[in-house]
Amino acid sequence: MSMVNQSFDVNGNEIILLYEESKAEHEGDLWKDLSTNDEYIYRGGQWMKMQVPDEVFDEIDGKAQISINTPVPPYRVGDLWFDADTQELLTCVESRDKGSCVKSGLAEENQVH
Repeated sequence: MSMVNQSFDVNGNEIILLYEESKAEHEGDLWKDLSTNDEYIYRGGQWMKMQVPDEVFDEIDGKAQISINTPVPPYRVGDLWFDADTQELLTCVESRDKGSCVKSGLAEENQVH
Protein backbone atom coordinates (compact mmCIF):
# COMPACT_ATOMS: atom_id res chain seq x y z
CA MET A 1 0.00 0.00 0.00
CA SER A 2 1.38 3.39 -0.98
CA MET A 3 1.74 5.89 1.84
CA VAL A 4 1.41 8.99 -0.38
CA ASN A 5 -0.81 10.32 -3.14
CA GLN A 6 0.88 12.20 -5.97
CA SER A 7 -0.50 15.70 -6.61
CA PHE A 8 0.92 18.89 -8.08
CA ASP A 9 0.39 22.59 -7.35
CA VAL A 10 -0.28 25.23 -10.03
CA ASN A 11 3.48 25.60 -10.61
CA GLY A 12 3.98 21.88 -11.17
CA ASN A 13 5.64 21.26 -7.78
CA GLU A 14 4.83 17.89 -6.25
CA ILE A 15 2.54 17.96 -3.21
CA ILE A 16 2.81 15.01 -0.85
CA LEU A 17 -0.39 14.02 0.95
CA LEU A 18 0.28 11.77 3.94
CA TYR A 19 -2.05 9.19 5.35
CA GLU A 20 -2.85 9.76 9.02
CA GLU A 21 -0.83 6.78 10.25
CA SER A 22 2.36 7.98 8.53
CA LYS A 23 2.26 11.58 9.79
CA ALA A 24 4.17 10.86 13.01
CA GLU A 25 7.13 9.58 10.97
CA HIS A 26 7.54 13.06 9.47
CA GLU A 27 7.45 15.05 12.70
CA GLY A 28 10.34 17.54 12.49
CA ASP A 29 10.82 17.25 8.71
CA LEU A 30 12.01 20.46 7.06
CA TRP A 31 10.85 21.79 3.69
CA LYS A 32 11.90 24.81 1.65
CA ASP A 33 9.55 26.10 -1.04
CA LEU A 34 12.04 27.14 -3.73
CA SER A 35 9.50 29.29 -5.54
CA THR A 36 8.95 31.55 -2.50
CA ASN A 37 12.01 30.67 -0.35
CA ASP A 38 9.62 30.06 2.56
CA GLU A 39 10.80 27.40 5.01
CA TYR A 40 8.64 25.05 7.03
CA ILE A 41 8.86 22.43 9.78
CA TYR A 42 6.31 19.62 10.12
CA ARG A 43 4.79 19.77 13.61
CA GLY A 44 1.65 18.13 14.97
CA GLY A 45 0.36 17.03 11.58
CA GLN A 46 0.83 20.32 9.77
CA TRP A 47 3.53 22.40 8.09
CA MET A 48 4.46 25.49 10.12
CA LYS A 49 6.39 28.37 8.61
CA MET A 50 9.77 28.74 10.32
CA GLN A 51 13.04 30.40 9.42
CA VAL A 52 15.75 27.77 9.01
CA PRO A 53 19.42 28.78 8.65
CA ASP A 54 20.82 28.18 5.15
CA GLU A 55 23.59 26.15 6.78
CA VAL A 56 21.03 23.52 7.77
CA PHE A 57 19.89 22.98 4.17
CA ASP A 58 23.50 23.13 2.93
CA GLU A 59 24.52 20.51 5.48
CA ILE A 60 21.69 18.04 4.94
CA ASP A 61 21.55 18.27 1.14
CA GLY A 62 19.69 14.96 1.21
CA LYS A 63 22.62 13.18 2.83
CA ALA A 64 22.23 13.64 6.58
CA GLN A 65 19.53 12.76 9.02
CA ILE A 66 17.89 15.35 11.25
CA SER A 67 16.69 14.41 14.72
CA ILE A 68 14.20 16.42 16.75
CA ASN A 69 14.51 14.06 19.71
CA THR A 70 17.77 12.95 21.31
CA PRO A 71 19.50 11.02 18.52
CA VAL A 72 19.81 7.27 18.81
CA PRO A 73 22.75 5.50 17.14
CA PRO A 74 23.57 4.80 14.46
CA TYR A 75 24.34 8.38 13.47
CA ARG A 76 27.13 9.80 11.32
CA VAL A 77 29.33 12.87 11.17
CA GLY A 78 27.22 15.66 9.67
CA ASP A 79 23.88 14.40 11.01
CA LEU A 80 21.93 17.14 12.77
CA TRP A 81 19.92 17.37 15.97
CA PHE A 82 17.57 20.34 16.19
CA ASP A 83 16.45 20.87 19.77
CA ALA A 84 13.25 22.89 19.40
CA ASP A 85 13.11 23.61 23.13
CA THR A 86 16.50 25.34 23.26
CA GLN A 87 16.63 26.32 19.56
CA GLU A 88 20.08 24.68 19.39
CA LEU A 89 21.31 23.10 16.20
CA LEU A 90 23.84 20.40 17.05
CA THR A 91 25.99 18.64 14.47
CA CYS A 92 27.44 15.18 14.95
CA VAL A 93 31.24 15.43 14.96
CA GLU A 94 31.82 11.79 16.00
CA SER A 95 29.96 8.86 14.42
CA ARG A 96 28.38 6.32 16.74
CA ASP A 97 27.10 2.87 15.72
CA LYS A 98 25.48 1.64 18.94
CA GLY A 99 24.73 2.52 22.53
CA SER A 100 23.21 5.86 23.42
CA CYS A 101 23.79 9.48 22.46
CA VAL A 102 27.07 10.93 23.69
CA LYS A 103 26.87 14.74 23.96
CA SER A 104 30.63 15.13 23.53
CA GLY A 105 30.15 13.81 19.98
CA LEU A 106 27.84 16.72 19.11
CA ALA A 107 28.82 20.36 18.55
CA GLU A 108 26.64 23.48 18.61
CA GLU A 109 26.72 25.09 15.19
CA ASN A 110 24.34 28.03 15.60
CA GLN A 111 20.92 28.99 16.88
CA VAL A 112 17.70 29.43 14.92
CA HIS A 113 16.18 32.90 15.29
